[in-house]
Amino acid sequence: MDFKRILTAAVCIPIFFVLQTTVFRVTGPEGMAPNFILILTVIYAWLRGPRAAMICGLIGGLLIDIFFMNGLGFYALLYVYAGFVCGQAHSSLDVREFRIPILLIFGAEVLTQLLQFLFFFVLNGYFLFRYFFLQRLLPELFFTMLLFIVVYPLLLLLEERFVNSGKAEEKEDWSFIDDTADEKGGAG
Repeated sequence: MDFKRILTAAVCIPIFFVLQTTVFRVTGPEGMAPNFILILTVIYAWLRGPRAAMICGLIGGLLIDIFFMNGLGFYALLYVYAGFVCGQAHSSLDVREFRIPILLIFGAEVLTQLLQFLFFFVLNGYFLFRYFFLQRLLPELFFTMLLFIVVYPLLLLLEERFVNSGKAEEKEDWSFIDDTADEKGGAG
């Protein structure tokens, strides 16, 4: 991994964790907050691929597990799976494409909320899905999607300007070698 990528993740993960667990938890209605760790995991999956997203999801999930859960590993595993599944769409389209990440964050948020419902409510004997859907899933989905629309361009700009600042020139300088070799039948 590149040093700039590690530095960016090391700064973003704690900031997003603090935003999710303190600032927005207090200001949101009834303690609802956007899922910033999932937002960061999906953005890293789209921009950097499944490996970076899984590492981001693991660290962010472990932070949530350590500070807020009785057991260790549920959110870490949940975010690792979300990072892996969303990372499968990496490099399929241009990173400036906005529709695919929106669909990824929508699907990841719905699936994580449904798994939370299954493990925290159904297994404890609470089967009030309508209440969960209206009072928890929809508001958190709305806030997460809204904040994703704000955060994604900022992280994309950070990725292009800071992390990938010198890589584009290197690719362009040497790309003509591969193109001419392919036109001549692969020799070279």
